[in-house]
Amino acid sequence: MSLQILSHPWEVVQAEDGIRVKLSPQDLDLLTISVLAEELFELALESSGPVLTVDFAEVDFLASLVVGKLYALDRRLREVGGRLVLTNVSPAVEELLLAESWPEPMIPA
Repeated sequence: MSLQILSHPWEVVQAEDGIRVKLSPQDLDLLTISVLAEELFELALESSGPVLTVDFAEVDFLASLVVGKLYALDRRLREVGGRLVLTNVSPAVEELLLAESWPEPMIPA
């Protein structure tokens, strides 16, 4: 499988059910998040499985704009038969996502 050239060096690993992407706080700044959401969607479309797993092990905070972009990404993935799964979610990030009625299960850190 060939993946597109990315504009940012996301840490991407092929998984059995799709792809896994590990994010850092720098990946989620206001300048990067729009590119991130679009590139993650494209990667998910090109992967061999329907699941896009995003690892938040290094992330302790999310801006509300980032939550909105993640919602939009989840919605787009569902429209094409995929889904977004968040893993290693810190308690603070989990609390924020639950307050925003995050639709997918999260796997805590």
